Amino acid sequence: MYVCHRLLLYGAQVEDATEGRLSVLEVMMLKNPDLLKRNLRLLELDNERLEALTKWNDHEDLFWKWMVGNRCQSQSIKYLCTLKPYTHKII
Repeated sequence: MYVCHRLLLYGAQVEDATEGRLSVLEVMMLKNPDLLKRNLRLLELDNERLEALTKWNDHEDLFWKWMVGNRCQSQSIKYLCTLKPYTHKII
């Protein structure tokens, strides 16, 4: 009962849309630190994927111009050679 009382007191200090109450998941994570670590790792993996997607979005046009340029060189098709190939390194 002591844990529940502390959770309620802790929940009263949280100021958000839930009006000071913890969600079921938050209570479970407070009771089980391994679950908290697991969810934190999943969030970190999602963040890494989003960062990779952002990098891709920033450099996607360079990739496609490079692909068109390589196709022009390998197949000698003049009408595809309107775009110059890029040789920039993607960091």
